Amino acid sequence: MINETFKKILSLNGVSILIGIIGGVVGLLSIFIDWNWTISIKWLAASIIFFSFLLLISILVVFELYKKNKQ
Repeated sequence: MINETFKKILSLNGVSILIGIIGGVVGLLSIFIDWNWTISIKWLAASIIFFSFLLLISILVVFELYKKNKQ
């Protein structure tokens, strides 16, 4: 059941939606952050993007499992 959920989320459509969401976050960050200021901000932004990607995938997996258990 979990493998099917991962395959559904990480399909071509699911990955493109996740990339779009992360791209939107990067776009908003670029408005407020001067990327040439220091290296630490670049690493902070990269880690935020990475962890938001993982958090979004985990939320989608939990939601799909909840829908299957509710049925």
